[in-house]
Amino acid sequence: MPRSLFTLLFILCFCTCGRAQNSEGRDFWFTFLEHRDPGNTKVALISARRGTSGTISVPGSNWSQNFTVGENNVAQITLPLGSETKGSEGVTGTAVHVEANGIISLYIHQYFRNRSEASLVLPTPALGTEYYVMAYSGRPDAQVNYPSSFAIVATEDATMVSISELAAPTEGGRSADQNISVVLNEGQVYQVRASNGNDDLTGTRISSSAPVAVFAGASWSGVPAQTCGLYDNLLEVNYPISQWGTRYVGIPTLRNSGNLYRVLASEDGTVVNVTGTSTFTRLLNAGEFTDFQESGAINVRSNKPVLVAEFLLGSQCNGHPNGGTGDPSFFLLNEVSQTQDTVTVYNSNLQDIFENYLNILFRTGDEVGILLDGAPITDPLEAVPGGEYSFYRVRVNTGNHTITSGGCGVIVTVYGYGDVESYSYSGGAAFRNINSNPIVEGGCLNDTITFSTGLDTLRFRHTWTLEDGTTETRANFTRFYDQLGEYPIRLILEDECLGQIDTSFRDLQITQRQALDVSPEARECEGAELLLEAFGLPEDTYRWISPNGVVEEARTLFIPALDREDAGIYTAIGNISGCETFPADVMVTVDTSPVVTITGNTVFCARRDDPPQLNAGIYADYEWSGGSGRNPLTAIDGGIYTVTVTDEFGCIGVDSILVNEFCPTRFYVSSAFSPNADGINDRFGIFAVDFTSTLLEVFDRWGGLMFASTPEVPEWDGWVNGEAAAAGSYLYKATVEGIGDDGAARTQVQSGVVVLVR
Repeated sequence: MPRSLFTLLFILCFCTCGRAQNSEGRDFWFTFLEHRDPGNTKVALISARRGTSGTISVPGSNWSQNFTVGENNVAQITLPLGSETKGSEGVTGTAVHVEANGIISLYIHQYFRNRSEASLVLPTPALGTEYYVMAYSGRPDAQVNYPSSFAIVATEDATMVSISELAAPTEGGRSADQNISVVLNEGQVYQVRASNGNDDLTGTRISSSAPVAVFAGASWSGVPAQTCGLYDNLLEVNYPISQWGTRYVGIPTLRNSGNLYRVLASEDGTVVNVTGTSTFTRLLNAGEFTDFQESGAINVRSNKPVLVAEFLLGSQCNGHPNGGTGDPSFFLLNEVSQTQDTVTVYNSNLQDIFENYLNILFRTGDEVGILLDGAPITDPLEAVPGGEYSFYRVRVNTGNHTITSGGCGVIVTVYGYGDVESYSYSGGAAFRNINSNPIVEGGCLNDTITFSTGLDTLRFRHTWTLEDGTTETRANFTRFYDQLGEYPIRLILEDECLGQIDTSFRDLQITQRQALDVSPEARECEGAELLLEAFGLPEDTYRWISPNGVVEEARTLFIPALDREDAGIYTAIGNISGCETFPADVMVTVDTSPVVTITGNTVFCARRDDPPQLNAGIYADYEWSGGSGRNPLTAIDGGIYTVTVTDEFGCIGVDSILVNEFCPTRFYVSSAFSPNADGINDRFGIFAVDFTSTLLEVFDRWGGLMFASTPEVPEWDGWVNGEAAAAGSYLYKATVEGIGDDGAARTQVQSGVVVLVR
């Protein structure tokens, strides 16, 4: 996509279906996947229906920028290099955090020349803890991989992330189906990239102890895979499994001959029925997916929750009447119950986009109450197979567009084309957790239990049947339980817009508050691992509260490397069938590891000196390199000596010292000599040991050279040119090359006066 456009959506939710979470919010986390091109541009697009301000930051890079966005306007912010996550299976500080004072919608756009992609960003409250990755295969090019990839962004400290059922081998050397466990703090990112460009990471499972954002796609890809000659990077936010559904409608993009669809299952035994130009059924297990192409509208129905993606094809395959128009892009479909009453979108002509479109999905019969920019929608209206839903596809101009519904709401998709370019967003949808059982699990004896669906009764009719046969029609109410036992509860939820009835059952558990069994108190050393565990049934839930106040929703608490700040009381609280346990405390003591300093001589001459005594201080135990457990240690040879000490608490410290075994050069020059052939002090020379070379020069009082030593004649015999030198004083210069006290090569020069005695 040459310089792809980004279309912005911002969603105005005045929905009569309750305060369901949508794509608007005040707090967002995201990152960019590694792009094919290192010099790519990364942009955040912030829109608001009412003017507001805020801050966008990359905490890991100490980068931040304030922003202001006007009413029904867009703020465009170019982000630094540190917002793109590079590499595979490493923890990075490449997350971007957006904090707004008012309600905003957020989209991101990443591009380089004709390769670009964009994505919606979900607000933090819409994120989840359980995902299956929806990505796509990449491609190899000139022996370089541009692979399928996904990135996980942590929104809280000490988030434990488990990656399982890896769909393909990774760049980090992990095999398919291998598990990965990693702990992320707020603002940290963990990216995984396939090792082969043709592989696909779709179907990989992600679980976390706190909500995370997940983005997936490919560095460079063709759609359909490897069959179209033009390629693009793919990037799309992933929805948590709690927001997956069983009923989807796919609408073809205008001026295209068809689209690729991918259906991903979350549970074994998922039966998927597709009705379109053809009708077929597929059986999928958890993490499995099926791809197919369709030219018309489709219904996707399943017996268990699935996620559906729709792909725009490459320009050589999409059938656009103007060849070379469009390029790969993809977006996630929203389950048909995730509608909104009012949606505002913004279409932009940036990045050479010259065709902009809207697809509007609605329940058949609602069309009379739908307005596009204040005017009724007109023909052609098109029906989805089966007739329950209809859709309206329309070309629009650049700018804001508002769609309102007086019926059961709409789901809007925004897309557009340029020269070898396209974009697409899923917009105008709710993000309700439609897969979870809304009936509370239970509570403690003599507790007041709150029953709540979070849905408004204007759209959803509630019929609660309680354990004594009484019924309740409110969405939210409380009930007091003063007897232990199981209480069967039934809830019938009727969506009066869609005519859909869902029935939920649960045996409410009223139990006695219990004590919680946890790990015993721990005493560890700095740098050691710490694992604390709460013991109970697998279906129970737990949370740990650290001394610094960090809360982690998990049975086990793992700290990979302790420091002194981790010391203190850790409190665990269990939730057993909805009844919280009594708090259980674990005292953790963190001892400082010994700081060892070896003392002793580091230089000695074995011929002249006693061996050095190396002393590591006073500790409980010692282990020197070479196996000795003594302290002090006698160093009989030169080399590196390393000691590992253990203190009274079992903490370990290590230090090393280099001992040099050599003999420094020593020399002596006499002050007088008497060359009288009596055998005593007849010659004048340099007396040296452990040297490399010597040079002795003798001068008369006027500086004339009288003698210079050679290896063959190292000493002066008092003669000059065959004649005996006169008695008296002479100047000398002694030059000695050898080894200094520090073990380095050294040249020493000594000058003085020597007296010749006759």
